Order: sequence, then structure tokens, then C-alpha cells
Amino acid sequence: MADIQDERDPVDVFVGARVRALRRLRDLSQLELSRHLGVSFQQIQKYETAANRISASMLHRIAALFDVPVGALFDGAPSDDQRGVLPGPADPAQAPGVDVLVNTTGGLGLAEAFLRLPPALRAPLVDVAQALVKLGDVEPTSEPPAERAEPVAAGYGPGSER
Repeated sequence: MADIQDERDPVDVFVGARVRALRRLRDLSQLELSRHLGVSFQQIQKYETAANRISASMLHRIAALFDVPVGALFDGAPSDDQRGVLPGPADPAQAPGVDVLVNTTGGLGLAEAFLRLPPALRAPLVDVAQALVKLGDVEPTSEPPAERAEPVAAGYGPGSER
């Protein structure tokens, strides 16, 4: 008999992981989320691991609860030509950096704002962030950065020509 892991659709895995990431960003337990949605916490576990598919009406309720468009739950999901080939971890919530981002001052707000952006604005925001990393010659780190006493306005930080 085939392992259930082999039978899961990559899109279902992706959406379940997205639900898990949103739940963690909101600092909700599976039990708390289950109460908001009117299902058991075991059902939330099954949604998050893609053991059970999430119905359209439940996707709608989840998106409304997290105040994101339903499409945000699928944004970045594997396409038909990528099915069966998932680069990196099967669970985006387990990707390196997510826990650091959520636990860094400002990281949670950044992630929530990113999820509220229309998809057309997300890629340019990532481009800006990557350009800032290159500009500052900053290496990604697994440690939260030291806190700044005051935010630096654009063009007025270290190395600006003003």
C-alpha cells in the first residue's frame, strides 16, 4: 500500500503549509484556530499536513479569518508543470528564516503586510528587499538583528551621499 505522503497533491501540501504559517504568524494554536472555524483541532492538523483537503467554503472562512484574499493561500503554489517536484522543504513554514522573521521585532508586521499586498506588488517588494541586502552587502543571518534606536529614513542611513 502506498504511503499517504506519496498521495498528497503538492498544491494541497502548499495550501496546508500556508494555513499553518498564517496560524503561527497570528500566534494561534491549532485548538484556537479550530474553535474559530468550528472544526476539531485534529481537522486543523489534517489540513496543515494535507492529509485532508480543505473545502472551498473552508478556504473562504480561513482567508476571512486571517484577513487575506483567498488567492493568497495559493500564491506561489506549484503549477501543473511543477507537480511532483517541490524544491526546498515541502512545508514553507519550515523554511529557514520563517521562525526568525516571525520572532524579530517588525518581522511579524512585515509578514502580515506582505500577505495583504496584491500579488502584483509582492514581487517588486521582494526585489527592493534583495536590492537593499546587496546595497548593504548584508549576509542573511539566522539571528535576529540588533534593534535600532530610531528608524533610518530612506537615503539618510550609513553610506548615503546626502
